[in-house]
Amino acid sequence: MNDPKTELLSKIESEILLAPIHDLEPHIERGALLLLDQKVNLAQCAYDISIDNKSAIEALLDKQLLFRANASQIAEWKSAKRFFHFVIVAPFVLAQVFVDLATSDAPKKSK
Repeated sequence: MNDPKTELLSKIESEILLAPIHDLEPHIERGALLLLDQKVNLAQCAYDISIDNKSAIEALLDKQLLFRANASQIAEWKSAKRFFHFVIVAPFVLAQVFVDLATSDAPKKSK
């Protein structure tokens, strides 16, 4: 039998989807979209929110690894036609910018 944490994390991971920024606009408009820095594991953050792990969430907020996007970021993402991995953890939608490693906008390795 799996432990409850593993089962919930697996469920969350299976619910992570990919969408263009314009599909997330209703969530932006109602203030429900929260963005995660690339360093943060999306499924783990969703899990922490779902179990009300306040210390983990406060740590992410304090380090600005979990945040609401500002208008200029949103405008930039719209013009770049960015895609996001996202998952719903009511009442929030957690999202991370999708980085396609096959494209030129992927982070460059230093030599």
